[in-house]
Amino acid sequence: MRRYYLYAEYEDAKRRYRDAQVQYGAILTEQEKLFEITQPTGIDTEREKVSGGDPKNAFDAYLVLKEQHCIDERLEEVKGLLAERLDLLRRKEEELRASKRIEDRIYVKRFLNGERVAWIAVDVGYSESQVYRILAKISETCEQMRN
Repeated sequence: MRRYYLYAEYEDAKRRYRDAQVQYGAILTEQEKLFEITQPTGIDTEREKVSGGDPKNAFDAYLVLKEQHCIDERLEEVKGLLAERLDLLRRKEEELRASKRIEDRIYVKRFLNGERVAWIAVDVGYSESQVYRILAKISETCEQMRN
């Protein structure tokens, strides 16, 4: 039987949100690389000047590549996913902060509020060693959730 841990669900939601952020960043990087094509380059003085040839419009080439790679559609899709996961993350955080379980309270104080263990121990009425044991249990549970 698996126990129900709010902090583990929060960690999972946070991990999924970060994954979506990485995906969004990758698409933006791809768009940047495509846009770099349109930027003017330095003049090559070592080459011989050749008249004629096919004039290229770099911005048109950028737009064609952007359409071929479906950048705008992918960006909109990932933006929607990011907004959805951020909303889920916020709801999980509210639920976690409202929880009365000692593990959840210690998780909130340590990892969300950034309080020191000594202050947490005084606030929850436990000894520091008990708080450290609970933090170790929290870390172990989160590690199991990742694997």
